[in-house]
Amino acid sequence: MVELIHKEGLVTLDVQYIDGTKIESVANRYTFVWGRAVDSFDSRLKSKVDAVLKQAEEVIASEEEQAGTTVGMDPEDFRKRVDNIKEKMDKLSSDMQKEIRKVEKESIPKKAEYEHHREILQGRGSYSKTDHDATFMRMKEDYMGNGQLKPGYNVQISTENQYITNYGIYRKPGDTTTLIDYLKTFKNRYRRQSQEIVADSGYGSEENYSYMLENEMAPYVKYNYFHMDIRKERKRPSDAHTLPTPYYNGTDDYFVCPMGQHMTYIGSRHRKSETGYISENRMYMARDCSRCPIKGVCTKAKGNRLLQINAHLLKQKQIVRDLLTSERGLEHRSNRPIEPEAVFGQIKYNRGFKRFNLKSLPKVSVEFGLVALAHNLRKYARSKATTADGNPHNPTPERKCIPSLSFLKMYAA
Repeated sequence: MVELIHKEGLVTLDVQYIDGTKIESVANRYTFVWGRAVDSFDSRLKSKVDAVLKQAEEVIASEEEQAGTTVGMDPEDFRKRVDNIKEKMDKLSSDMQKEIRKVEKESIPKKAEYEHHREILQGRGSYSKTDHDATFMRMKEDYMGNGQLKPGYNVQISTENQYITNYGIYRKPGDTTTLIDYLKTFKNRYRRQSQEIVADSGYGSEENYSYMLENEMAPYVKYNYFHMDIRKERKRPSDAHTLPTPYYNGTDDYFVCPMGQHMTYIGSRHRKSETGYISENRMYMARDCSRCPIKGVCTKAKGNRLLQINAHLLKQKQIVRDLLTSERGLEHRSNRPIEPEAVFGQIKYNRGFKRFNLKSLPKVSVEFGLVALAHNLRKYARSKATTADGNPHNPTPERKCIPSLSFLKMYAA
């Protein structure tokens, strides 16, 4: 379908307006498993079982005048330890024998159950017992208006001229970690990649910016506090109600605080994201803030002011800010709210598709694929319809995709 509308010039595939929404699963809303609860109960069970087995092993070891041995704490390890203890149960008291039998019949199967939950979770925070692929997410359109947690899927779509050109179904509620995989699915589907990516601040991260810039995609993707930065740039110094940002001396690698004190480099700190991406924060510290008259306004630290800077991310933000404030960027910013969000409005509210009818990720993907196909067919048929005077019923505005090449030179520099 997308190839058809592409041949007719209705979409260029050179730009993607990306957004996501949560759609509820058909699973039971009250059959849930929480990852944190599993970890908490499992940790307590491990400690309790290990303490019982250690006590029994120490009694047996003292009877045989040898040192006790302790092995791992997995279900199979616990089972081996219980089997070893059962061979010498006559050396234990009746109460301890009762505890060992309880561990064998109740605790070890419970430990195996927790391991089974972890295999299903695969790093997620929750899942539904009646649809293992569904994750509990906060739904905005809850009928009570309080955003209840329900089992559902995170649906990502790309649109152009309000046609759906790509979609993806994800089990994690956050949009940030889905973008790179989602862009890869677009390339695998069409053997090409769009030149421009437009999305809201939910997708703005150092990892995502790096991927788009390295693969020659113009990231018209906002970052957190983008509008605040724009407002600060428009303010005159006399209008600012906060302290000025420390000045950076790139030649000697130090910052100058508002009172003129140098903040020197003291080391770096690395952070690993959920997806394994490692970012570097450089740390700069002032020499002596004890006598500074504006210390209470400048920092809340008890000692000297510490400044952490992600230089790579700052460089990326400058590139993104230049793109978003350009003429092309203003056009994309005005189009983004009426592109994917209007499509979601058509699907969820006008057509009433707010809940899947099938279970499991593969089946849900097929179901939404049919929904996307129906949406495109309906829009395509409407574009071909004519009025009584022979004019197009819904003329498609001509759009030109202007490649943004300047950002590549900036990024390479």
